[in-house]
Amino acid sequence: MYRNLWCAVLTLCALIPCAATAREWTVASPSGRLTCTLSLRTDKVSASAGERLSYEVSSAGQTLIPWSPLGLVCEGSDGNLADGLAPVGVASATVSESFTLAAGKWRACTATAREIRVTFTNAAGRALQVHVRAYDDGVALRYRLEGTATYAVLKECTGVRLPPGTTAWAQPWVMDEYGRYSYEEEYTRQLLKNLDGRNKRWGHPVLLALPGGWWGFLTESGVSGSYCASHFQGSGGNGMLSYVFPPDQTGPVSGGLPLETPWRVIALGSLATVVETCIVEALAPPSRVDDLSWIRPGRVVWSWWSDFESPKNFETQKRFIDGTAQLGWEYCLIDEGWPAWRDRIPEIISYAAARNVGIILWKRAWEFTADDAREWAAWGVKGAKLDFIDTDRQEAFLKVYDPVHELTARHRLLLNWHGPTKPSGENRTWPHQLTREAVKGDENIHFKPFVPSHYINVCFTRNAIGPMDFTPVVLDAERSPTTFANQIAHAVLYWSGLQHFCDRVEHYLESPAKGFLAAVPAAWDETRFIEGAPDSHVCIARRSGTDWYLGANTLRARELAVPLSFLGEGTYRATVYRDGRRSTDIEVESREVRASDILRVPLAKNGGGAVMLRATP
Repeated sequence: MYRNLWCAVLTLCALIPCAATAREWTVASPSGRLTCTLSLRTDKVSASAGERLSYEVSSAGQTLIPWSPLGLVCEGSDGNLADGLAPVGVASATVSESFTLAAGKWRACTATAREIRVTFTNAAGRALQVHVRAYDDGVALRYRLEGTATYAVLKECTGVRLPPGTTAWAQPWVMDEYGRYSYEEEYTRQLLKNLDGRNKRWGHPVLLALPGGWWGFLTESGVSGSYCASHFQGSGGNGMLSYVFPPDQTGPVSGGLPLETPWRVIALGSLATVVETCIVEALAPPSRVDDLSWIRPGRVVWSWWSDFESPKNFETQKRFIDGTAQLGWEYCLIDEGWPAWRDRIPEIISYAAARNVGIILWKRAWEFTADDAREWAAWGVKGAKLDFIDTDRQEAFLKVYDPVHELTARHRLLLNWHGPTKPSGENRTWPHQLTREAVKGDENIHFKPFVPSHYINVCFTRNAIGPMDFTPVVLDAERSPTTFANQIAHAVLYWSGLQHFCDRVEHYLESPAKGFLAAVPAAWDETRFIEGAPDSHVCIARRSGTDWYLGANTLRARELAVPLSFLGEGTYRATVYRDGRRSTDIEVESREVRASDILRVPLAKNGGGAVMLRATP
């Protein structure tokens, strides 16, 4: 049973009036590793006159994020909440939370931060409160507007100024050939001069390699219908990325006060921090679902990728259900086309249930209604794949995300978003939302194959911020751009509470890696980054119960040497699935290992491998 544990120890001092001369406020993370300073200061880079609200992030005297702007601009003559501000109060807090995720990098999470809340007013007396949290693995900022009336935010002035020498991996935010916006571009290396080019837009997250060996990412947490999702826009040469509204947000974001904006998140540390952090979930609202016992992560067979017409065929779906049962997997997704035999849905659900397989159905997200949720639940459907949101504007959160999260939770339907915005901590707030797309996954191989480095880079970018429905493991020689051992490793490298395997089920049943594929779970208790770097290679270990699984991908041939110090006491049986002589070969070998050992696995060019480690009796 999954149980959400949430406790917050919030020691908040009374609002203390600020001295008129106070112009800086600093908060340090619990260990003192990171410091964030708010300031009213003259911005010598921007064109604004006088003092404006800014922040800086540092560590042990090293500036990580130079002075960067803050503020909002709202409708009305009193709406400028970025310039000409005066401090009127400050409060401090320690925030400590423990919570459990139904699916995540970690099952049990504990996050502790220090927080300051500084209130400012403009010349017209309108107030803006700025919240700043400092964790040991990152900092975050957001705004609060008090009141009982309405708000209309025209733009946000938040920026992230990056120091010279910064390199990033980012995906361009562009419209596709169908006039839709999505997160289905590759993450590629960008020098600072290109990243901050004027009017260049980038999707979240952006991975950063900062001077001094620091790594981090930029994203947001806690997006809901009170706001919209944001993107980054270059500033034209001063090294700054600005948080901006999506291009199709044609009016202000608006609603009823009070307003708390999404958190602007800057994760900071090493590449291990990037891969392992739960800062996005820590900043998200606590679970809105009290009973998590029905939320069951699992592996999913998906017929559409290998046969576009298959969802229209009742008998074909029975064959895929049979394969799901043979693998011991939990679910079968019936994608677009099932309404052709709608009257037989109860029949196929019964057929699947007799084989311990649950059914997930597809529908367009904007068309999903309360009647659908009631009917699907009455049929015994286990989950919904809702597709084609294709926008980040506020309307999508008001009309689709927020109501559907509540609706599917009420009717106990698992949820998978496709064509959506990127994750912002929903796997904590709505734990039945087990995965979402927002990535250029293996579905795209049908239309435009991508380079093998993309398989590596998403581990440090998209999957670092939340569950990712990459639809992995292509065991089709004509379609896979890498070795088959590289492909099976994606079942470990990519975390997703519903892991949709894209290829035809026969390929998995006939693979030398069948034992691995049948065993690899979709929910993890612990995640460890072993080694790697963008555009090079990656190795990640994940634990489920007492069992450990490793996945590795590489561009150039190399021998991986993995210290097994993360193992528990005693002996483990290591079953290694590695590259063979041909790209389609998977060699399987087994050996006994202990925590004191180093496991060596040869990886071919564009190759990889997977390892299953189980404690011996």
